[in-house]
Amino acid sequence: METRIRASIVCVYNDSLLVFKGVDPTSLKTYWFLPGGKIENNESPWSCAEREAFEETGYRIQSLRESETIKEYLHWWDGNQYLCKTFFYRGVLTESWSKPKPVIDADYNKGVEWLNLDAAIASFAYTKEIQEAVIALTR
Repeated sequence: METRIRASIVCVYNDSLLVFKGVDPTSLKTYWFLPGGKIENNESPWSCAEREAFEETGYRIQSLRESETIKEYLHWWDGNQYLCKTFFYRGVLTESWSKPKPVIDADYNKGVEWLNLDAAIASFAYTKEIQEAVIALTR
């Protein structure tokens, strides 16, 4: 089983969480995802979270390094199971809020939303550890 070392950002604005809709290429199951992805060589986890947030949502977000929460969990994607070690950070917008705009990203990214915080937390029930991180970083 492949291990993925990754980082994600948890950004709340006006009681809504920044997420994007993703569709698994194999199962076609739809998920809400936090912005995040693989930590590249010579990249810090917090800068990865910021980079991925911009690439996947179009928003510039600063990660609060002191909020770091690390979780390990199993995740099925595209017909494979991965062991994920994710560095989660609370993030703050570094620009004025605006409605989501279309972004050019991977084909599985089907759009950005500011989802009501309670609904967003409930939507992460597919992975208990992600849900726990979101709760910890939004309370």
